[in-house]
This record gives sequence, C-alpha cells and structure tokens, in this order.
Amino acid sequence: MNLDAKLYGAKIIPYANVKRFFQETLPQIEFNKNDAKDVVLDVGCGPGGCTPTVKKWKGQITKLVSIYCLHWLEDTKKGFQNIHRLLKPGGKAAICFVMQSIFYDAMKEMENSKWRSFYKDVGDYLPDSHVNKRKASYYEQMVKEVGFEILHLKRRVNK
Repeated sequence: MNLDAKLYGAKIIPYANVKRFFQETLPQIEFNKNDAKDVVLDVGCGPGGCTPTVKKWKGQITKLVSIYCLHWLEDTKKGFQNIHRLLKPGGKAAICFVMQSIFYDAMKEMENSKWRSFYKDVGDYLPDSHVNKRKASYYEQMVKEVGFEILHLKRRVNK
C-alpha cells in the first residue's frame, strides 16, 4: 500500500459518515464531556506533517479520535500499539475505520477491465481489511492483545 501524503489527500472522504460518528457515536461514549485538563489528539486527520512531534506526547493524551485512517496502515496492529502508548492511563480512544466496502469491490473490478488505463495503481486504494476480508473479531482480538479495554463497539453496515 502506498502511504504517499498526496495520495492520502486525494482519497474520497465519506463526510456524512464522519458527521454521524461525531454526532452519534462520540456522545454515546461521553467524548462530548470536556475537562479543561483534556489533551485531545486526532490521528490521521492530515498528510502527516505533525507526525514527528507526536512521540513527545507519549502517555499524555486523554482523548484520541481517529476516523477512516487505521485501515490504510500496512501494520494495523502497530498503529493500535502506537495509539495505546500515546494514551494516558485511563485515556480513551474513539476509532472508526472501514473493513469492507462495495466501493472497493468496484475499484478492484476496474483493475481488470477496459478502464484500467484510466485508473492506475488500484492497489494503493484498497485497504488490507478489505483485501483480506478481515472480520470485526480479528480487530477485537488485536486491540485486546495491545492492551485496550473495549468500552463500546459498534458495527455498522452502510448501504
């Protein structure tokens, strides 16, 4: 998978789903209750310009949110490990990512069709979770192995 920042910035973002995550899911897990001492981090909200400075926040983040980012990582487990290290003991992470999508099926079909010349490097746009048909239980086990306690888990099938 290609993690070029220009490609990241060109990806289609499902804004309606992001809005729903902020309006429905975050309040359910009390992310909307703020404390003046909260240190909040959004992982994957841009092309990575701040990434080198994130290490200094190890163990200090009280709330971490990541929307439509982790499925693009080549090593998802390492991503979860890094998030866990950033969190202060008792800190919370709210993470939303894609496992499979008919959109990715359509993209894969274009790779082997007459449209191939118009849409190159399809593999750069297909996350591991889709290619390997990962199930939610795969990620549940992964985050538990990393050290997370799952407080809220929601599986949503968007149609």
